[in-house]
Amino acid sequence: MGGARDVTIGPLSKSTDTNIETIRYYERAGLLPVPARTSGGYRLYGTTHLKRLTTLAELANVAVFMASDQASAITGTVVNLSGGTIVD
Repeated sequence: MGGARDVTIGPLSKSTDTNIETIRYYERAGLLPVPARTSGGYRLYGTTHLKRLTTLAELANVAVFMASDQASAITGTVVNLSGGTIVD
């Protein structure tokens, strides 16, 4: 993704496994650079966006892991934030 290979939000969403609304949120929050737009108003995302979005996804995974680990330490149970609690 770069220059002539820029993509719209749908392919970016699929290639990074990130919800379209999450991508738009990251843009509004200033976590993603504002993308160029086509003459029809479609956002065009390039390599910079792909790299930043990949980094944000990795950071989100770390945050979930840390929250789960912290909850486990506090409660004495193994907490699975993606679907339930396993009691030790």
